[in-house]
Amino acid sequence: MKALWLVPVYRHLRQLPKLLQRLRDTGLPVLLIDDGNPDWSDFPGAQVIHHPRNLGKGVAIVSGLKWAREHGYTHAVQIDADGQHDVDDALGLLRLAEQNPSALVCGYPVLGPDAPAVRSKGRKITRFFIWQETGIKGEDGMCGCRVYPVAAALEVLRRARSRRMGFDIEAVVLWLWSGRPWLKGSVRVAYPDDGFSNFRMLRDNLGFFALHARLCSKRLFDLAAVLLTLPLWLPVLAAAALAVRFAMGSPVLFRQSRPGVGGAPFELWKLRTMRDGDGSDAERLTRFGKFLRSCSIDELPELLHVISGKMSLVGPRPLLMRYLPLYTREQRRRHGVRPGITGWAQVNGRNTVSWHDKFVYDVWYVDHRSLWLDVKILARTVWMVLSRQGISADGEATMGEFTGEEDA
Repeated sequence: MKALWLVPVYRHLRQLPKLLQRLRDTGLPVLLIDDGNPDWSDFPGAQVIHHPRNLGKGVAIVSGLKWAREHGYTHAVQIDADGQHDVDDALGLLRLAEQNPSALVCGYPVLGPDAPAVRSKGRKITRFFIWQETGIKGEDGMCGCRVYPVAAALEVLRRARSRRMGFDIEAVVLWLWSGRPWLKGSVRVAYPDDGFSNFRMLRDNLGFFALHARLCSKRLFDLAAVLLTLPLWLPVLAAAALAVRFAMGSPVLFRQSRPGVGGAPFELWKLRTMRDGDGSDAERLTRFGKFLRSCSIDELPELLHVISGKMSLVGPRPLLMRYLPLYTREQRRRHGVRPGITGWAQVNGRNTVSWHDKFVYDVWYVDHRSLWLDVKILARTVWMVLSRQGISADGEATMGEFTGEEDA
């Protein structure tokens, strides 16, 4: 590992010398990004990138990451120039990165009694939105202290649109969506009396609102689609549940632990289509169960998971928990987003494509997810259900067992 400090600087020149001395004492190189400071002066012992005008924190961070890549650095420790972050705690994040070099290591702020109440409340609101956007609770995207794996970060951040205050939040959300590993460590945050903030209450809060509206668009679409169509699908679900009860008895629901976002387990619900007892899935699948599967009516209880936030309408299908240790590093990225009722793999062959191709489709979706792509997938899903295509692989009730692949 080859790491350096990455410090974006705008209007914090008074606080910078003290922080710079502390960073130099750690023995790591320091890279400053002068983001258009009109009264910039030289700071010995640090590399400097100059922006002719203020381009925003996001542009500054990406400039620093590109410089780090060009000069052979593998990791960059981002720390804000205002001196609010504890340097020893930032080094603790770097130690976590040394043990997990492919992970983004985010600082989780530990606020002292000097923290303004509005900052604490703002962080709670942001954590709620990140939960809605990613399905992961408790992640703090506002802390400007973190360790980026340089090459992977530049690949992920190509999709970032935020240039200013919202960049730190969007960077975390995009990383989580990518399915790459992430960790967090505590970082003490101080608010000195003589400190200075670039935060502008009206402008930046409006920016945060617009950012979260954009990042939440998929979640909002899911909720709107499911709730507005509830009068259509709920009676069908109720009638099918009664039919299952009459045809096969209790229980009506099939319940099984499946991996959700990040591989965290949740209990999946489907209408039961098989008899209890011994035998293969194909042998236990009833005639009525085949009908439910051919029309995808057995999947209707999963719409309740969409409402609760455990699933999405579109995403990689939730497979079996025992498959988790069999995935390659690339295949594991399919768990970067909420699992879906349908997905890119389902409209490209469903259960008739190989496991390898299915996972390629899943990871492609993770890297290209968009609201328009979801609409396209849903439209193709309706056609495949009506035409009853790809319901099962040859000789199987659905799909054969996945036995794993080796990392390339």
